[in-house]
Amino acid sequence: MSDDNRTGGWASLIKSVRTPLGFFTLVALVLDAFMIGITAFTSILQIWIPLALLGLLVIAVFFITKENVLALYHPDDWPQRKKVYVLFKDKTMPPDLNISKCKLIKRDTAGHEKPKMIPNLRLDNGGWSFLLPPDVVETDSVRLILFDTNDVSWTVAPFPPFESTVDAKQIS
Repeated sequence: MSDDNRTGGWASLIKSVRTPLGFFTLVALVLDAFMIGITAFTSILQIWIPLALLGLLVIAVFFITKENVLALYHPDDWPQRKKVYVLFKDKTMPPDLNISKCKLIKRDTAGHEKPKMIPNLRLDNGGWSFLLPPDVVETDSVRLILFDTNDVSWTVAPFPPFESTVDAKQIS
């Protein structure tokens, strides 16, 4: 085996670790293998210690990915978040929104409502815009309820996530 093949194998292994979770897992597996080697050739450690560490690693990775599935992917591979502009047709100036009272409502194709959230509204290019959350998929339906600082409410009819501009209508 040439020396070039050995370094090429290590280089491809290092290049495959592209996320912090992958790096954490690689380091933990290397330490676990080292501890198993120590256990096999000496009596310093008992065999259950590295096996317990390996079990804890599996449980930790499971819970991390259950909480945030994007932890499995490099940020370059994350889905792009879509920016949506909110248009207020009957106002020349956009209202001064009370962002903490505004709601973003998402529904899946079966009509089941996903958890409501406060949209990340920003005053952008003379109007309001927000980024769709990463858990919104193409088949979802999205709806906004907006409140300004005078408790006037606005609604945006349900729209598909691929829309880039939506119309808000005053309801009170």
